[in-house]
Amino acid sequence: MIIFEGGTDTCIYAESGATTVLKCPITKNVDTMQWSYTNKSSKVVISDNNVTNPTWEEKSKFMVVVNILDELYELSITNLSKSDEKTYICWTQNKTFNTTSTNGNSSVKQIKFTLYLKKRPSQLLLADPVLNNTIEWVENLEITISCSSVDGVPKPNVFWIYHPDIFVTESNDIGWSNITFTPTRHYNEQVYICKAEYDMLPISLNETVILNVLYKPVITITRWPKGVIF
Repeated sequence: MIIFEGGTDTCIYAESGATTVLKCPITKNVDTMQWSYTNKSSKVVISDNNVTNPTWEEKSKFMVVVNILDELYELSITNLSKSDEKTYICWTQNKTFNTTSTNGNSSVKQIKFTLYLKKRPSQLLLADPVLNNTIEWVENLEITISCSSVDGVPKPNVFWIYHPDIFVTESNDIGWSNITFTPTRHYNEQVYICKAEYDMLPISLNETVILNVLYKPVITITRWPKGVIF
């Protein structure tokens, strides 16, 4: 009997020209192992057990290591390029036998590794109602300011910083961030900074927004000698 087990799908991010190692967990009683990927509609076998496919044109970039002691089946890919962005599949089969028969169960496990080349975010975009890094907004009316990154693989951490309290929104790795609030006249000319941090950027990306709050004027009348009438 063959028992199929679900595996964990993993995203791998690496820099162009670098070397990456995909590590597939195995057990000490593993019977068969295979690395492969799908090219359009056809399956391309990279290796069977510790033998790399000799007919494969790209075999010089790949090396397979079976590490029974650490229980790992490793695929090493060198000099990464755009053509290496694929979903690689580790397929393993374990055989277990009972003590009264030569028959046993076969457990099959498949794990997918999707490889992406890292790409720096190129800029940050501010959505409406921001115009030329400025917002004009009516007092006591709720507003949402949105900021998102362009490009970036994986998505950068994007967050907002605003004054006078130096409040920082929670950082996230989804490539965008919003802040929602209801401004009063005391928010006039307040500065909001959207920042994106990424491990391949020497400094963070920044976009600054200045808020101009529109509010009704307050008229005062001074009466002498009794003082001010509101």
